[in-house]
Amino acid sequence: MDNGGNSSQKGQARRTLSPAAKAAQLEASRKYRWKNEDALREKARIRMAARRQAIKDAGEKSDAYAEGVKTAHQKYRAKNSRYLAFKQRLRRQEAYIAKYGAEAYQDRSARDQARAEAARVVQGAEFPTHSF
Repeated sequence: MDNGGNSSQKGQARRTLSPAAKAAQLEASRKYRWKNEDALREKARIRMAARRQAIKDAGEKSDAYAEGVKTAHQKYRAKNSRYLAFKQRLRRQEAYIAKYGAEAYQDRSARDQARAEAARVVQGAEFPTHSF
């Protein structure tokens, strides 16, 4: 009998919950988190403090771990640079609009486009423009 890989006991059938039971579980979980929000946050804070201390206490392993994290971040940034640049542009755009307003942002965009068009004319339009 196939147990679907979810059961710890061999030969036991996989149990599936009805949509109503799933919804009830989600609602109970939401209520528990809402009721115990501060306690859960405190437990998480303690758990992370213990994890940070364990990493510090590891000495050389801590340095290797930090180096591995740094390498992983560099690889992620290299692989997702276009997406990260796009998100950063959006964040800056939203901040500019929040500070100066949408109309000021449109004026700025028009100036930037005019400047880019003038540069394209000077360069002979050899370089295509990209819209992300």
